[in-house]
Amino acid sequence: FGDGMLFTSEEAEFTTAPDGMFISNATMAASRIRLAGAKEREEDTQLLGSPDLVIEVVSDGSEFKDTEWLMAGYWNAGVTEYWLIDARKAPVRFTTYRRGPKGFVAVRKSGGWVRSPVLGKMFRLTPTEKLLGKQDYQLDVR
Repeated sequence: FGDGMLFTSEEAEFTTAPDGMFISNATMAASRIRLAGAKEREEDTQLLGSPDLVIEVVSDGSEFKDTEWLMAGYWNAGVTEYWLIDARKAPVRFTTYRRGPKGFVAVRKSGGWVRSPVLGKMFRLTPTEKLLGKQDYQLDVR
C-alpha cells in the first residue's frame, strides 16, 4: 500500500499514514489485519491491525518523528519490519530494522545489500541518472 493509506493499531492506540506498507498473503489469510473504507467512498482507506512491513522516507520536518516516535509506535503496534530511507544527502541511508524483544534492531548490510526478513530477499538503493536536477534512486532486488 502506498502513501495515503492510514494504519491503525487499536491495541496500541496508534494511528499514522506511513509512506508505504506491505501485508503478506499469510497475514491476510490469518485475519491479522482488515481493510476499512471511508463512508463517502467505497475504496479502502485504512488498514486496521498490524502490517508486516512499514516504510518511512525521512524529510527535514520528519526526522525525529520517523526515527524515534514512529519507530516506537510501529514496534508497539506489532509491525515485523521497518524500512527507513534518508536520501537528503549522499550517500542515501537505507536501513532495514527487524523486530527485536525490546525494540527494532538494524539488519546488518553485506556489500551494500540488506536482507529483508519479511520479504526473504536482498535489497539496496542505487543512485540513477539525475532527473530535473534531483537525484533519483532504483531499488535493486536479488
